[in-house]
Amino acid sequence: RWVELEIDGKAPPAREHPHTWFDPEEPGYMYMFGGFAYEPQSFTPIDDLWRLDLSTWRWESIPQEGEVPLFGGGRHAIGADGELLLFGGDVPREGRASSSIYTLSVSGEGGQWREQAPSELSRSLGAVVYDAPRERFVSVCGLGGGEMDCDPRVWNPSSETWSTLAASEAPEDRYGFFYGHDVERERLVVALG
Repeated sequence: RWVELEIDGKAPPAREHPHTWFDPEEPGYMYMFGGFAYEPQSFTPIDDLWRLDLSTWRWESIPQEGEVPLFGGGRHAIGADGELLLFGGDVPREGRASSSIYTLSVSGEGGQWREQAPSELSRSLGAVVYDAPRERFVSVCGLGGGEMDCDPRVWNPSSETWSTLAASEAPEDRYGFFYGHDVERERLVVALG
């Protein structure tokens, strides 16, 4: 059964495709970063960081430092150390795409961004998951440079290199789909798009 929640205080502006995650060390908080705002027009990238306290239903704007990325539609995964890694994204109206991987660490003082490494992968609206047994990030499908693809790509943080996985069968090219990481069976599930 769905229940409408009473949010206390100021809420973040409306948006689509934000990054949302739970801190593994503090599961009582949900974080949200960026996405595309609807104002002044659709697909306007925003770069704000918010935290929702799940016990009080109160949003809090979190200050950020470092090189804050301003690209919407990217994808993220949480690494072994609890840091958020942000891959891809773009500014559709300007024809620009992210060419870097960024990390975000959140502490009591706020969020600290840093550019982790250059990226040859500039997909938007795709999937990225952390493959813990192999200590790597796997990306599939998405939209880049106006083209769709579903080639499985791997980023190895220790060597900061990209490689392409051989896939016996891949889904049809797509973007903007739903996905889930089945950790137990070591697979990425893609639906719709």
